[in-house]
This record gives sequence, structure tokens and C-alpha cells, in this order.
Amino acid sequence: METLLTTLSVFLCIFMPISSSSSSTTTTTDTLLANQSLSDGQTLTSSDHTFQLGFFSPPKSKNRYLGIWFKNSNSTVVWVANRANPISDSSATLTFQSDGNLAIFNGTKTRTLVWSSNLTRRVENPVAQILWTGNLVLKNGVSEGLIVWRSFDYPVDTLLVGVNITRHKDLVSWKTPEDPSPGHYSFSIDVHGLTQLVLRNASAKRFRTGPWNGLEFPGLDYFLFNPSFAPSFRSGTQGGELVYRRIVLSPSGWLQRLTWNYQSREWDVLNSVPQEDCDKYGFCGANGVCDMGKSPVCECLPGFTPKNWQEWGRMDWRGGCVRRTELENGGRDGFLAIQKLKMPDVLDYWTGSDMSLAGCRTECLRNGSCVAYANSDISEGGKGCIMWFGDLMDIRLLEDDGVQQLYLKLASSDIGDGNAEDDDLDLPLYDWTTIATATSNFSLTNKIGEGGFGPVYKYELQGKLVEGQEIAVKRLSMDSGQGNSEFKNEAWTLWKEGKAMEIMDIVLEESCIPSESFEYPSDNLIEGMKFGRNLKTGLNRKLQSWKSSDDPSNGDLVYEIVPNGFPEPVLRNGSVKLFRAGPWTGIQFSGTPELTDNPVFRPSFVFDNEEAYFSFKSTDGSVISRLLVTSTGSLYRLIWNSRSLQWVVMTNVLKDQCNKYGLCGVHGVCNIDEAVVCKCLKGFEPKSPEDWSSINWSGGCRRRTGLNCSNGVGDDGFVRFSSVKVPDTTFTWVNMSMGLGECHVKCLMNCSCMAYANSDVRGSGSGCVLWFGDLVDIREFAAGGGQDLYVRMAASVIGEGDINQEEESTRDLELPLHNFVTVANATNNFSHDKVIGEGGFGPVYKGILQNGQEIAVKRLSKNSGQGLEEFKNEAWNLWNEDRVAELIDEMFTDQDVSSRFSVLRCIHIGLLCVQQRPDDRPTMPTVVMMLGSATANLPQPKRPGFYYERSFMDEGQSSSEKFSYGNKVSFTQLEGR
Repeated sequence: METLLTTLSVFLCIFMPISSSSSSTTTTTDTLLANQSLSDGQTLTSSDHTFQLGFFSPPKSKNRYLGIWFKNSNSTVVWVANRANPISDSSATLTFQSDGNLAIFNGTKTRTLVWSSNLTRRVENPVAQILWTGNLVLKNGVSEGLIVWRSFDYPVDTLLVGVNITRHKDLVSWKTPEDPSPGHYSFSIDVHGLTQLVLRNASAKRFRTGPWNGLEFPGLDYFLFNPSFAPSFRSGTQGGELVYRRIVLSPSGWLQRLTWNYQSREWDVLNSVPQEDCDKYGFCGANGVCDMGKSPVCECLPGFTPKNWQEWGRMDWRGGCVRRTELENGGRDGFLAIQKLKMPDVLDYWTGSDMSLAGCRTECLRNGSCVAYANSDISEGGKGCIMWFGDLMDIRLLEDDGVQQLYLKLASSDIGDGNAEDDDLDLPLYDWTTIATATSNFSLTNKIGEGGFGPVYKYELQGKLVEGQEIAVKRLSMDSGQGNSEFKNEAWTLWKEGKAMEIMDIVLEESCIPSESFEYPSDNLIEGMKFGRNLKTGLNRKLQSWKSSDDPSNGDLVYEIVPNGFPEPVLRNGSVKLFRAGPWTGIQFSGTPELTDNPVFRPSFVFDNEEAYFSFKSTDGSVISRLLVTSTGSLYRLIWNSRSLQWVVMTNVLKDQCNKYGLCGVHGVCNIDEAVVCKCLKGFEPKSPEDWSSINWSGGCRRRTGLNCSNGVGDDGFVRFSSVKVPDTTFTWVNMSMGLGECHVKCLMNCSCMAYANSDVRGSGSGCVLWFGDLVDIREFAAGGGQDLYVRMAASVIGEGDINQEEESTRDLELPLHNFVTVANATNNFSHDKVIGEGGFGPVYKGILQNGQEIAVKRLSKNSGQGLEEFKNEAWNLWNEDRVAELIDEMFTDQDVSSRFSVLRCIHIGLLCVQQRPDDRPTMPTVVMMLGSATANLPQPKRPGFYYERSFMDEGQSSSEKFSYGNKVSFTQLEGR
């Protein structure tokens, strides 16, 4: 085990923005021969034109560095040679030393060595080559030469396919976005015996993956793998284009996984670590366990209790936990198996690769210092042994059902019946001497009452315990006939018998202050309670069933708000989802139309930066209602019948077959009003027709026709499905201020986006939700229920007869958006020399992109009162109003009739080229004929694809008022058919 995985090859990579490199001459080769050199301003390009090697400057810096970057985004540097030794001018060259080493020299007259490959052996006939993987290699010889040095062996801040992290070669962040020198953060292989990856801030651990278990790094599994994205740098193609992925360690200490978005020409962040509280190293302290599914997120290991109760009460868990009962180390200790854990940090441990699990247990039981053990390798049924000594640090509960178990050593009294599922907050037990001393040997002066089985004394804890805390101590009378178990049961027994007040002495009754229980609901939600999460503190106000009807300890059923991209309530049994209410639509949860206009209560939902919670109020105060999660797996809405003095069931969500989570599988739709409740979304078909014919829908559906998302927006469009519960929001993105039109654009430009909808359906609708990956748990309601969902479809499917043709209106020909820096560079910072006209809302500039393409850029004036949608609509609106001449600059005077006619004709042809339906647009030969003839008749243009209706936003409100685009500009870059 000690030699396992000392080198980690990773499938992904990272990014850093840089400013435009100096005017460069791109060579047509990927190779540098022994008699050649590469000067500042020249580049090598990989054979597939993916990567370039050359000199660059980061933003806001004049220093020069030799680096490798993506050719499609030269602001994304993946490797830097001289990161710690910058060059102050452009005199540097990349060449070969006399011994064949690859080297950078600075200066023209006196050459200074800046960097070299630093090989100790001589390289004959050296050749340097930039490979299609982004790897710069030094070879011995030209053809099929032996590789003697690789840049991939010396990573900087980025992981690409084949990049190696080894014991002595870490991933190290840039110091700042403007300075590639080594920063404060590193991501490396821990050199202790068992292999694990650790993210550090200097020497302090920030995040750790947990030790390699033979199959995976348990704490990094969700980062590298998820249902929406494959874990590879080049995972295949999307419409003929390669999919680029990378991992980067940012200067601020985030390890991010990114993918290239061809439409927005930007890198999209898929996920990052540390992402949540449980990712943070040692968040719950020694012997604590972090569980993002609970509130609070920290708890002690079984058999342990908080070291400082006052700190834990303040949600400060750094002090961790201590044993409730010390180990005896005399043969009476035992072990408790705990599953689904990221194993503790390997601080003080022993490992043996040849020892069986049984032998591991025997050795740990024999060794008085051993506190836990486990298999070190879970592949092939499990093998090897690891034993921990001392405190157990940085444990978290994982969601997946892994087979690795931690066997925790406990005193026999703390193991009990061996049931590890008891989550109860145990009563702390103290020794007789401590309590006798604190109560002055149970002096009558400290007596404050008399309970059912003995007197109650007041005392103050001191010393090593919770210093200064006042508690009540009950001393059992000798003739009470009671023991420890009966003592603990007394309060519960009296509560069930309706005699709870008998617990308290009359002295205490008048001074007792009721606790604030509404922050911690149990199995019931009543008026005034919040059901949801505090997004800042992590407090989870969930409902959890009783274990049984006569046992109020925590059961298996949990109903909670899941904080996905768009939060929604989910009922689960353990980790298995049973029911999903859908996200809040502004009126109701998407899957619970019965909440609307019900006569009993008024629902409300709050979702902001601090909280996401549901609550309700009685309509008139005369009817009392509550929400109940039962131990039998039901979710009831109950109302109180004051005549029969009974609770009456108003709704039971699980009685409805279509409320069962994922009943119809992926891309399936459930409709309770149809004879066969499951069907596929239009444009999809069952994955297994045989299973569907036998009423087994769990396999779900697949597309009949694959998507085509390649250049620009491709040929895909969207089909509207009305009155549905929208899909599971686990993989979603939400923007509460974006309109439906802009939401459509956002989804269309991202090939991973499979559907979109308004986040709020009130009025004409507002907000935007995007779905990625498979669409799960969709339900169809009668008219008036649910909301509209727009699902991505291939163009050929949209044209089929069984799909409403009006849905094709969502297929727009979109104007691409580019960032401000790109456009500013193309127009020489919007130089006056580049102005070619003045339109209705601002000047028009001529620009040249880096690929040589000429464009026209319109920059909205500050006082135009216009936003993106008005800008796109301008030409079409003026054409319809017979005012298109207003688009022409005053430089074309009325006397210049010929020029004005030519401009008007160009506008006319332009509108023909951007009509919504591709079949209506002229072909390129026709366009050439139109432009070359002043007499050819031109047809009237139809509505363009990028035109936006006013129904997408509130009347009387421009998109500039509703959306903020900052310095973004848009320009036309149309391709002929």
C-alpha cells in the first residue's frame, strides 16, 4: 500500500486570464529543431490547432513569460516555464543549449539564461514539440525519438490529460491573476503512507480527499464524476466539436473543474472544492462527523460527546468531541461499524497490505492505543489493514453507498445492542465524586424540588467540564426501584400520560421559560414555523418522522428543502427519494397545484442569499392545519375538526401514483388522468419497449433524434410543454432577474443545457432556470396546474407533425455575445477613427477580430434607455414603421441619393438573411446577386429570429431596466446558408 499511486494522472485541467500577447507570428509547425529558435512574437501550434506555445504577458503586467495556452482562448494559460523568473522585455528566445537542453535566454548582446529543462545528460540532435495534448516534449532525434523531458512532469496550476502530480511535484496556484509566480495554495499527494490528495494554504490543510481505497478518492468522487459530465479532458464530441475540460487551482484557493462553452466562448465552472462546510478540513473538530444532510451539520461519533457544550451551542465545533466512557483495554472493548464515511485523516496510523480484516480487528483490539480500523483497499472484496491511533480528524458522511466501513473502538457500555443508527442526543453522565462535591454532598440548601423518583438538586459545574454551567441533578431515592434506564424514561413516560408538568417542582413552574422550539421542528410543521434552510449558518429546519408510533426518536423518513441550484422540498427514506414537490413558482410548488387558492391556509416561500424556507398562515384563523411526516412513509396535510375533535386528512401526497419519485424514468412524463400513466416526452421513445409494455417504466426514455449543437446555436430548438411539474432541480442554474427571452438565449448557447423555464410564473413570468443532464420526475397536470417547460429538441423533431409547430417560435437566430475586452481590442478601444455611422441608440464601429473577421459593433449610448432586446429589435421595428432611414448616419446626406439607396438596400438584404425560418432566408448565391444588382426586386422580409416580444417582460419596462449587462456589447456575425 505504501507504494500505491505515488503518481496521480488526472483527466482534466485549469485556467488563468492573460492580456493579449504581443503581435505574434504563428508558425505552421509544432516542432522546433536543433538549429532553430523561437523569438518573442512567434508561436508553435499543436498539430490539431488546440494549443500554442509562445511568450505572453499577464493582464496589467509588462513581464514576459514562456507559456502554453488554448488557441481558441489565448487568455487561458495552462503551463508557464519561467513562472518565478519573469523577463522584463521582448528580447527573449527559446532555443537549445550546447548539451541539448531546452532553454530560454534573455538579451541580444549579453545572453542571460532564464530557464532550462535542466537535464543532467546530453541530448543528441534535440527536437522540441508541442503535442495535441498540450504537452511540450524534448526528444532525442527527429523521427520517433525518445522523449527525455516533458512539461507535463512539471505542472503549474493546471491539470490536463496526462499531467502528473507526484510526491515532489505539486499543483501550485498563481500568486495573483496578474502574477504566475508560485502562490499560497498547493494541491499535492500526501507523502504519508496511504495516498491522499490535500489542498493546502501554505502548510495548513484546507481540503483533503481521504485516502485512496483501491477504487476512488471518496472525498473527491462528486468533484470528478456526476451524471451530467464525463470525467475526461476530451470526453468526445458535441456536434463535431471537441469538448475541452480542465482543472485549475485558483489564486484564491479554489480547485475548479471547467469546460469550454463554444457559444459564449468562455469557460464554465462545473464544480469546485472546497464547496461546502463539510469540505473544510476538520470542520467538526476531533472525533466529530460532518453531515450536510443534517442541521446542525456537526455531531459526535457514537460513544463521544462534545468537549465543550457551550461552544457547540454556539455552532463552534472546532473543539471536537471526547469519549463518554474511557476504553478498558482489558478485552471488554468492542467495535461499532460505521458506513458511508470519508475515512479519518492519516495522522497517526499503521498499515499492512497483507493483513485480513479479521487480523486487523484482532491487532487493534490487542493494541491499547488503537482507536479504529478498516480495510485499506476495498477492491476485490476488501484487503489490507489500516489502524488509527489518537484523535480521528476530518470525518464526513458521504451520500453514496460505499462498501468501505470504519470500525470504531468503544467501551462495551457505549456499544449497547450494536445499533449504530441511534442519533439521539445522549444525557451526559458524570462520576459520583464530581456531583457530590458540586452539590456540597447533596446539601438541603441546594435542593430545589422533588420529582417522581427522588429529590432534585442545583449545582454548578467546574473544572474540566463545562465550567460555570448550572444544571439540575436528580438523585434516585433508595426505595424508588429505579435504575439508569428508568431514570432516563421518566420524562418521556410522563409526557405520554399527559403529566409533563409533574416533572417540575412547584418552585420551578413559575420561573421556567419555554424554549424556542420553532427553529427545530420534529415531524410536524405548524403555522409560524419555518420549513427550510438558513443558507448562511447551515441550519436545516427539516421534518423527520418518529421511529415508530410509540417511539419519538429519529426515524428514517425526512422531508427537507434541498439547496440545489433551485431549492425544492424532497421526501426521502434514508438517501432514497420518495417524493419531490418541485421548486416554488411564485404561487405554489411546481408539483403541488392543490396549494393554490385552498380555503385553509396561505402558503409562502422565501428564497434569497440568506434563507430558503416555506411557511404558511391560516386563512381566517378558524381552521388549524399541520403537515405531518409519519413513520409509515406518508406525508399528510391534516386539519382539525372541532366538532369531532379529530384530525382529518386533507391531502396524502403518496396516495397519488404520479407523486412517486421518478416513476416514469428519465425523460418520462406521468399523467394520473390517463389509463397508462407513463409516457415519453414528445421527441423521445422508451429505452426498452419490452419493459414499457410490461408496465415497468423505470428505464425511462431516450431521444429519437440526436441534438446538433456545433457552430453558433446549431439547428436545435425548443418545444414547450405546458402544465407540468418541472424536472428534478439537482443540476440546475437559476437567475431570478432574467426574462424568458434571455433565458432562452442562455440555454441555446450552452450545449449542455437541456431545458429552461421561468422561475416565477406570476404575471407574464420572470426569472430563469436552466436544466443540465437527464430530465427526471416530470408530471403533467390538467390545465391550470404546473407551469411551462421548454425542452431542447433537434430541428427535425420540431418539424414533425405530432409536435405543435408554434413551438418553433422559440428557435431564434441569436446574435453572439462577446466580452468587453475582446470588442474593445477589435475596435482599438472604440477609437473615433473606427466610427462608421451613428444609429438610433448609439455609434457603430468597424472592428477586426483576432481571427481576421471584420465586424460591425454597435455600442449603446448611456442615455439610450435601451437594453439587449431593444437593440436587437431596432432594425425590424423601424422597418415595419417605414422609418428604416433613421438607421442611416447623417454623413449620408439627402443629396447623396446613391449612397443612401445602397445602405437601405443592404439593410433590406440583411433583414432577409436573418428571418426566423431558415427556408425563408436567401442562399449565398442569391445574396451575391441581390448585392450586385440595383434593379432586382427584393421580397418583403419576415420577422427575424432574434426578435423579442414584449410579453417576455413587464409592460412599460425596457430590458435595460430589468437586466444589467455592464460593458457587454453585441455584434452581428452572420453566416450564409
